[in-house]
Amino acid sequence: MQNRFERPLITFKMSTYNHEKFIAEAVQGAFDQIYSPLEIIISDDCSTDRTFEIVQEMVARYDGPHKIILNRNEKNLGLTGNINRSMELASGEFIVGAAGDDISLPIRVERIFQACENSLEKPYCIFSKKSIKIDENGSVIGIADSGLPDNSKLDYVFFGTNQQWVPGHSNSWHKDVFNVFGPINKKVINEDIVIPFRASLLGSVISIDEPLVKRRINKTSITNKIYTENIHIDKKWLKDRLIFIINNNIAISKSYLQDICLIETSKSSQNNEFSSLKNFIQIKKIFHELRLGYVKGSLSTCEFFHNARDHGVSFFLIIKSIYENLFPKAFYLLSHTKFFILARTIIQKRQLRMSTKINKKKLYHKNDKCI
Repeated sequence: MQNRFERPLITFKMSTYNHEKFIAEAVQGAFDQIYSPLEIIISDDCSTDRTFEIVQEMVARYDGPHKIILNRNEKNLGLTGNINRSMELASGEFIVGAAGDDISLPIRVERIFQACENSLEKPYCIFSKKSIKIDENGSVIGIADSGLPDNSKLDYVFFGTNQQWVPGHSNSWHKDVFNVFGPINKKVINEDIVIPFRASLLGSVISIDEPLVKRRINKTSITNKIYTENIHIDKKWLKDRLIFIINNNIAISKSYLQDICLIETSKSSQNNEFSSLKNFIQIKKIFHELRLGYVKGSLSTCEFFHNARDHGVSFFLIIKSIYENLFPKAFYLLSHTKFFILARTIIQKRQLRMSTKINKKKLYHKNDKCI
């Protein structure tokens, strides 16, 4: 991070939106951080409940060593927009992300600093593999493990080919992740996919094998709303949900391609280091665009199938997409069964094995099937 004898300013960034029930514990977790010097930014995304008022009251009473910056957006910017706004306010060399319904342990920022200091390579993203799961009442219900591989495999090939996330609730990143690439596309809802990919383009991504966050499992979380809404839904809700997810995948692919171009420009790269990866991501973006047209009805099943195959998309992935479009409720229910989750885990492990065999400079030949 700077000088080995200096302790750099770190920013603890908390995003809040309608967290009235949980915000006091989350803010107290920020106040209790033992690391110094620390800047705490609490950015409320125009909550409609008492979230902001509770934060104001706590900040007014705070007399600790940390610098506090309080922000309230005039209108709701969404998760990514709120993060972008926080980054405009941040002065720290490293940024530690947090949500208004989770609780960071007092040692969290200190452990991140130690991991950075002990790393052989300069890290641009540091996250905890594990977290402590708590329910809405704060009771511990278990330990969650992301299952991500060891640090040696966390490179841009791994993140780019798998569109891989890291646990957003335990993530932190270097300021250059935004200084070099700029704000995240507002259409992206998974900042925890974009940030580690950007970081891997700049340098190393490392993990801490220690739970540093109590992660709240509650009905109001964004992930829960998107993926585990109750099953008493109609076909329109399922279609809108699917379109929402596909648009997010397209936005992530576009973000990946833009970020690669920026890093190539900044490095004045004259080789083909990223050419195969760009080709892979471009085909993935085309597939999602074809899939969007199919779901919206502008492409027939036959047109979607042949167009996707012409671009090298695997037969299995095409059939899966057709099944999800024709039988949305059955697919939705199946996707939440233990068998489906197990199958998805097996596929993810297979993708990991494939990505570890890929040479960064020659990911795929141009005419190979890519996805």
